[in-house]
Amino acid sequence: MYYEKYEAEFQNSDLSKKYPKHILSNLKEYIKEELCNGYEYINPYKFALDYGLTDEESLQLFLFLTDDDKLFKVEPFVDCPICTGKRLSLLPENHIDENVIYCDDCNKEYQLSNMKNSLYFYFRLNKLLIVSQDERISEDFDPHSSFEIWKRLNGNLKGKSPSSSAAKLSDNFSNDEGDKKQVPGVTLEELVKNNSDNKGKQISDSTHELTNNLMDLMSMDEAI
Repeated sequence: MYYEKYEAEFQNSDLSKKYPKHILSNLKEYIKEELCNGYEYINPYKFALDYGLTDEESLQLFLFLTDDDKLFKVEPFVDCPICTGKRLSLLPENHIDENVIYCDDCNKEYQLSNMKNSLYFYFRLNKLLIVSQDERISEDFDPHSSFEIWKRLNGNLKGKSPSSSAAKLSDNFSNDEGDKKQVPGVTLEELVKNNSDNKGKQISDSTHELTNNLMDLMSMDEAI
């Protein structure tokens, strides 16, 4: 089963030594609570605050559980400079044309190289894992609890843009840990910095590939 697979991988990893014994059980309960509250994206900063972890510990735990066959997927986005709360996804399937992203609300194109400071990442549950009818994620994650809730909520989930809350954190509340509960987005710098263990080994290969591709994409104009 999926859950047993990544739990075994985590417990056998060097990374697990820095966490409390029941950290994965805590994470399961946290995810179920967030889903019941209608949140589509799972906030590692809020998890850190609720369970007494550092931001680094929480991000590295999330990254360990992030890959094509694991619990999370990382989704990059920028906020449209004009449309308040409009999130522009940078996933490859959105057909980004070289260094340009298009907003279909304001009908404008934006150069990605000018939006580096607006780039954030969400952690979301892996849809391919969730919709599988052949796998169970353990009794705690049975299809009548969190995953079924996720499917029923569907488009009503609160995928909140960080345009206002992230700005407050960086500009006015940088020393207030409590405000991180309201910041769903992770910066590129934080994601790259925490995507390796204390031996320098990559934690999430898919995240490493994604961040490298985005950095290359956003530097295209500068290289010309």
